Amino acid sequence: MGEPKQGASNAEPTPCVTTVSGGQFGSACSRLLLAGLLSGLVGCGSATHRTLEETFEQVYTIEPTANLTVINGDGAIFVYGSNTNEMRVQAIKRAYTRERLKQIAVDVSIQPGSVSINTKFPLKPKWAVFDRSGTVDYTIVVPLTANLARLELGAGEVVVDGMRSQRMHARLGSGRIFAHNCFGKVALALDRGTLTLIYDWWEPGKSSIQTNIAHGNAWAFLPADIVCHLVAETEHGIIESDFEEPSQRGTKETTKIDMLIHGGGDAGVTMRAKEGDLRIVKASP
Repeated sequence: MGEPKQGASNAEPTPCVTTVSGGQFGSACSRLLLAGLLSGLVGCGSATHRTLEETFEQVYTIEPTANLTVINGDGAIFVYGSNTNEMRVQAIKRAYTRERLKQIAVDVSIQPGSVSINTKFPLKPKWAVFDRSGTVDYTIVVPLTANLARLELGAGEVVVDGMRSQRMHARLGSGRIFAHNCFGKVALALDRGTLTLIYDWWEPGKSSIQTNIAHGNAWAFLPADIVCHLVAETEHGIIESDFEEPSQRGTKETTKIDMLIHGGGDAGVTMRAKEGDLRIVKASP
């Protein structure tokens, strides 16, 4: 596939449009079920509950430490770090009508040292009973040292895996965030939903892992040999940690933990929730 001109958005490749069942529409399943019940009452056919799908795929050459920005309203953002000097982007657009599908735009802009992926959705009908503006699911593979300057999703699921970024910021309005084996300077923010940190191993060095949740619960699965300064705090909720002394576990409701694990080292893991529970698990090797 050809390379984009610097500073210009890429022309969208010829789309592939297919009809799929409403159950594949991810987070809209409950809304589809309700829509089906209501349409059954007025005698509408089952075709109105189907979604259209269009796939965008492209490969770009980028710098190993390029700054990546991805903005999406509804759907998913999955980012995977790899030993590569290119970025692979797959975007799956879904909507209930062909007209709506065509109105969803994926805008990719490549500049020296930076990449921007922006999603444009059609305006939502003012008096619509259901939100039929559609979703976009991104799967993006980038150099593992790329900086995730801004990942922003309104509703859905965010996954970041295998990154070694000097800077990584992800924000989700509602849904689920998963971060797996990400080191460096990591900041994850969630307004409402669940957040999960998973580390299969711990790498020495200066890492800062920070999570902030307004409403929701969080889990952290950390290796037993982790070396870090662990801080966990919730305003309205409880904290359970396998790294506490066995004699202290379950003796009282804990709302704050501040401890050095194996001396602390240069790394820090900080988890904060305004309203929700935090669970820190000592994972087996």
